[in-house]
Amino acid sequence: MDPIVKDIVQIISLAVAIVGGLVAAFKALDEVRENRRQRVRELRWKKAELAREIVDKLYSSKRFHDALIMVDWTGREYEIAPGNVQEINWGDLPGALRLWEEPISFDEKEIYIRDCFDELFDGLNLLEHYLRTDLLDFKDVEFPMAYYVGKIIERHEAVAEFMNHYGYRLAKSFVERFPKPPANKPLQPTSGALRTG
Repeated sequence: MDPIVKDIVQIISLAVAIVGGLVAAFKALDEVRENRRQRVRELRWKKAELAREIVDKLYSSKRFHDALIMVDWTGREYEIAPGNVQEINWGDLPGALRLWEEPISFDEKEIYIRDCFDELFDGLNLLEHYLRTDLLDFKDVEFPMAYYVGKIIERHEAVAEFMNHYGYRLAKSFVERFPKPPANKPLQPTSGALRTG
């Protein structure tokens, strides 16, 4: 075989091998990128599903749910003990959430309110912890919680000292993730007759 033809064949073979190698490398990189995108989508889905499960579990707790209703509605009746149904108004919250004093002077209704808010703030502590550890994404808990956190912010004076004194700093941080109400909106209703149900 002619040496020039031989050299040309070798050059063409080398070029084909290089192009083939580059194509294979680009294809492998593309597969790696697609696998990475798929893993990110799966992780995102798992986080969203976990958030839904955690929020559903919190909401299924009677006391957690009752605390949410207490900040949203006034004048509702709650079964605070078996067979003991009492009406709770917004005006009951500041007294029930006052700091513990000696001797213990909380009545049965106040104890129930405190227990409900303890459970609510424990739940918010948990959500904030999971957000900080990147187990959850805020957008997955923002929607179901935004309305009630807004109500907690409206009742801020009744709950802030309780949260601070009893160590619910993560719950406080969770609440602070949400926007404050507009400045012209009153934080506390002047009467309990605004919303009943």
